[in-house]
Amino acid sequence: MKRAMVGLAALALVLSGCSTKNRYEREAETITQAVIANNMVPVAGYFDSAARATITRVAVARLSDELNGQGKFEGVTEAQVQNEAPNTHAFDAKFEKHMYAETLVLDDDGKVREWHIHMKQAAAAPQ
Repeated sequence: MKRAMVGLAALALVLSGCSTKNRYEREAETITQAVIANNMVPVAGYFDSAARATITRVAVARLSDELNGQGKFEGVTEAQVQNEAPNTHAFDAKFEKHMYAETLVLDDDGKVREWHIHMKQAAAAPQ
């Protein structure tokens, strides 16, 4: 009985550490956090060689400044998009002040070929 209780406690501990986010959400969130920190080194391996060549310090710094101005980063959630191309994943990236649209396009090896993020436009008020 004691052995079963210890086993159940261990299982509960393992399950409580599991994220409810899927692989793509975790990857997008990690990339976004790297941009916010203005440090792409931890995520450089996520990108294919062509994409890595386009990541400049100036572009990352500008985007980092923009995202840091949006308040606390609250995470990403994969969005359901109609007619989404294969290997393309769309996300809602939530910040304290605004919602951003984020897109990952993966190559056939699962590396990021393209990553885009931009502020979503607020819905027009009904008249």
